[in-house]
Amino acid sequence: MQTSLFPKFQKTALKARQTEAKNILQTIYTAQEMHKAEYLKYADQLIDLSIGIPDDGVYKYTIKLDATGYKYVVTAKGNLDEDDIEDTWTMNEKRELKNTINDITDVVLKNIKNVNTNAKK
Repeated sequence: MQTSLFPKFQKTALKARQTEAKNILQTIYTAQEMHKAEYLKYADQLIDLSIGIPDDGVYKYTIKLDATGYKYVVTAKGNLDEDDIEDTWTMNEKRELKNTINDITDVVLKNIKNVNTNAKK
């Protein structure tokens, strides 16, 4: 019984990290709208937005601005576990949020397989 609880707890903890990334992407979106209102274009660097993003966080954030300055994609990438997969989220100027690579799905499935394998032994 106890071994089956671990993957559920781990999934909850990892989802909390994803929620933090989504909240920071929302903060960046809001800051971008304020920047556009003042400078008539979006910022191409996070430092230009004057917002606090934790340096010790799991995710790293980047902005990719198109040549016109009117479209952008912010990307949050972070490795939530010890594998090679980076959880990846994007948000654009239309406020479209996407989880393009989900590191949690991989982790949870891997742990469930391990628990099932160990239970059969």
